[in-house]
Amino acid sequence: MITSFLQYYDRITNFSAKGYEEDEILLFLNNAQDEFVKERTFGTNFQPPAFDDNEKRVADIRTIVKSTQIATAASGIYGNSIRTDPYATDSRYLYMIKMDVQLSRTNPTITQKFIPCKRIDQIDAGKFRSTEFNRTWFKHPVYFGTKEDGINIIGDYYTTFYDYARIDYVSRPFTITATTQEFDGTLADTWMSLESHIHQEIVDMAVDAARGAGREQKSQVDVIEERARTK
Repeated sequence: MITSFLQYYDRITNFSAKGYEEDEILLFLNNAQDEFVKERTFGTNFQPPAFDDNEKRVADIRTIVKSTQIATAASGIYGNSIRTDPYATDSRYLYMIKMDVQLSRTNPTITQKFIPCKRIDQIDAGKFRSTEFNRTWFKHPVYFGTKEDGINIIGDYYTTFYDYARIDYVSRPFTITATTQEFDGTLADTWMSLESHIHQEIVDMAVDAARGAGREQKSQVDVIEERARTK
């Protein structure tokens, strides 16, 4: 990847731009990889279409999309609510795609089935809190959460939660290093996490960022030199 970066950077700048050290190049490449995964998951600037609506998106990051079943525990913080921590299951957990939670309920009657959840903003959580005086009703549980706090899942008054949730999620790709090998299907920290056809896109994004940083640095130097000349 470093060689690809240097070749493309030199070609696009015609050898006239600032050079970068290996650790700087790796920083650009890893930032580009993170940005690539974010864009493929949520869209550019978090605009639709959603993840499942775009076949290329699904194909591009399929190697880091995972599914698992995780345990839940009673919470009660938000009325009829439970908590779970996907980060404890996979330390490389990055973005949630989908969550189903095991429950039973009345109105309508469901017996110990996995039901899809809907994501909400934490600021709206209070609207879904149920009590004896506020018997909320909504068919699909809702959830919100952060890496620090875990995932909170809220059900309505008529829901009984059980012990498990199923999640589809994006796992963080391994860090690109000087010795990282080309993708070959081995999901380990010494190989690229994303398939080979994507690597040029990551290099392109890294080179664009490097050129922008170089232009900004040159502009700052020009300002300093101009001030020196006018003293």
